[in-house]
Amino acid sequence: MALKALAEQVQRFGRETPQTAAALQEVAVLAIARGRYDDADRLIRLTVDLYERLGHGPESRARDMARHHLAILQLLTGREADAEATFGALARDLKNQPELAFSVLARDLAYPYLLIRREHAEGQ
Repeated sequence: MALKALAEQVQRFGRETPQTAAALQEVAVLAIARGRYDDADRLIRLTVDLYERLGHGPESRARDMARHHLAILQLLTGREADAEATFGALARDLKNQPELAFSVLARDLAYPYLLIRREHAEGQ
């Protein structure tokens, strides 16, 4: 069903459009929710790549949310170092945009969780 909707989006808007990137991201999030992490990883990376090819930079909430979903996926699959690197890159990219940083990084507890775990590990 989700792949059919994605195919319809591609047919309607084209392959290299923000609408297609948004649809890819929605299917990736659905794959994460269903525990299909390999599919989700491939789809979310395609989403990030597409946003970057479309010229979306650090000021792009859409691109940053895709990177946030990548970090969540990395955390869910036990790749904490990768998740920390992805979240760290997001934080650096958004350091001069506090409202966007808050809306992306504080939307859930994943990034604070990683920061607390790191501090705890460093304190031992």
